[in-house]
Amino acid sequence: MVYCSECKKGFYKRSHLEAHLRIHRGLKPNECWQCGKTYPTLMSLVIHQQIHDRKEPYRCTYCDKTFALKRDWKTHHRTHSGTKPFKCWFCGDGFNEQDELTKHLELHKGEKCYHCKVCNKMFVSYQGFNFHRKSHKNQKLLPCPKCMKTFSNPQSLKLHQVTHSNRKPHKCPTCGKGFKLQSGLHCHQRTHEDLKAYHCTECGKCFSSLQGLKLHNRTHTGLKPYKCTECGKRFTQSPHLKSHMVTHTGERPFLCTTCGKRFTQSSHLRAHERIHTGERPFSCRDCGQSFITSGSLLSHQRSKHTGEKSHYCITCGEFFFTSSLLRVHQLDHTGERPHACSCGKTFKTKGVLRYHLKRFTDHGPAE
Repeated sequence: MVYCSECKKGFYKRSHLEAHLRIHRGLKPNECWQCGKTYPTLMSLVIHQQIHDRKEPYRCTYCDKTFALKRDWKTHHRTHSGTKPFKCWFCGDGFNEQDELTKHLELHKGEKCYHCKVCNKMFVSYQGFNFHRKSHKNQKLLPCPKCMKTFSNPQSLKLHQVTHSNRKPHKCPTCGKGFKLQSGLHCHQRTHEDLKAYHCTECGKCFSSLQGLKLHNRTHTGLKPYKCTECGKRFTQSPHLKSHMVTHTGERPFLCTTCGKRFTQSSHLRAHERIHTGERPFSCRDCGQSFITSGSLLSHQRSKHTGEKSHYCITCGEFFFTSSLLRVHQLDHTGERPHACSCGKTFKTKGVLRYHLKRFTDHGPAE
């Protein structure tokens, strides 16, 4: 932290302090001291100054176009990867260029929108806006007696308490998956109808529920609030942590009655059972090929039809079809080889370790 000698105000960066000092010198407060341009806010000035601070511009590896700012370079990069980075928050439509979005927004002129002045969130319906607005008021919070999580109204508490029950009375008529809440079933059914109205502004990925989008956003922000008490590993979602905890206990409670194989998760068992039944419920609309899991279908569509590579490596700028391919690639940068054999050899992926163990049957995974 650096402090202003005149008014003792603190700033995290020296460039912010330099901009602030201009006020005491009687100069324009947000004027660039290198080129004289002025800006409405300190933050927009700081972003502009990156142009002067960087010797070499950011260059697109696809078309050699150059950008002074990293954020503009990343946005442009997505136009090559098949995603549409400029999203209309009214209807969710995506566009390759800002000009296209601006032109599209003319279609929504006159449509009512509601703006929360506390957090700048926008709402199309007054009901949604009004319900959200109440969350900012200081209301008496109601604690859940089982986990002590707090809620602003009795309805939200009642809905939450259902999550502590093991009952899943709401069944999907298409695939048989069970849900604790009716709302969970409705969101799930949208995946079969391909209704994905919630769009990620970072990578263009679409989701059938707002909750799904919020959880996905953590992959961009790096937020991992769920920590394993055994090894310290962190996760973006609570179910991911629960699945991980099984690796410490060794428990595999889900049994395939056909072949006796056991699984750590019920979803893994369901996918495995389709191998025995021959069921492949996820079909590609472009070529008709069918798949056991929705993840396999998505990977197929990206690699064979859309060419979309929405997973971006922040170290080298390369794009990948899936998050798993990106994770394996990032091991090249870190040098990490997390899967070890008892013979001392280490591997980047579990699959390569398994192949190694098949070749050398007297070896085993390292403890």
